[in-house]
Amino acid sequence: MKTKRSVLLIDDDAALREALASALADEGYSVHQAGNAADAKSWLARKAPDLIVVDVMMPDLNGIEFCRWLRSWGKLKATPVLMMSGLKDEETVQDALELGVADFLRKPFAAKALLEKAAVLLTPRGD
Repeated sequence: MKTKRSVLLIDDDAALREALASALADEGYSVHQAGNAADAKSWLARKAPDLIVVDVMMPDLNGIEFCRWLRSWGKLKATPVLMMSGLKDEETVQDALELGVADFLRKPFAAKALLEKAAVLLTPRGD
């Protein structure tokens, strides 16, 4: 039996988070949701997802700071991160990419765009 790939979805916008989680679940992903970085960190202390999707603007810690923390933590250092943001500045995108974020989605985007990027990021290299 094929194991479901797991995705941690972090965004303080509950409606958007629910819509994206539903789209991912419909494609067969196991999805865990967090509304802020603190909840995400708590969950990550117990689990290791295959992909992390994180918003830049969150109430407790921005996505860039979250990724900096994530990359400093050994067990999650190589976990692919897909960052999303409504910010239009290129500096945020550059900062994210320098931290090792695998890809970036600008809001608003269609769920299909997220699904396409997730599929690419979760395809084993060499396949």
